[in-house]
Amino acid sequence: MSRIIILKKKHKIILLITILALIGAVYVVARKKPLPPSDFQEEKTATGIAIPDEVHVYNGRVEEKGDSYFVMRRESAGNYLIADSAARVSFDDKTKFVKKSAPQVVSPGAKFITVVEGTASAEDIISGATVVVYSSDNIKGDSEFLAERVVIIDNF
Repeated sequence: MSRIIILKKKHKIILLITILALIGAVYVVARKKPLPPSDFQEEKTATGIAIPDEVHVYNGRVEEKGDSYFVMRRESAGNYLIADSAARVSFDDKTKFVKKSAPQVVSPGAKFITVVEGTASAEDIISGATVVVYSSDNIKGDSEFLAERVVIIDNF
């Protein structure tokens, strides 16, 4: 009988210590100061879209053309950019040029517009042209990069 009383006392003591430890842990957690706000702010476009960690394509209008490059104006609203900016896009003999165009006249009952894709060359890039440039490299925020593919948008 005395052994049962001792076991009951041990259990009561262990239970009391456990309860006190839990109360102490809750108290420490409750008193812990919140972490200060981090300096990290998610980058967003002018339209509020989050900018991903990697970007491989930009679009814009050609402002200037050189022998192996062109400068394009990129708008934040249509690209993953914080603000409008210019980019110097280089091209080489490995760069693929494509021209996409839509018909100039669309019939009133047309449900679909057929976009025609054809080959193009660097000579087809002119000031004012709309282009879409692609790179397998992460060109996020870059103001200069080499394009692997350039799509010239015509008649849109």
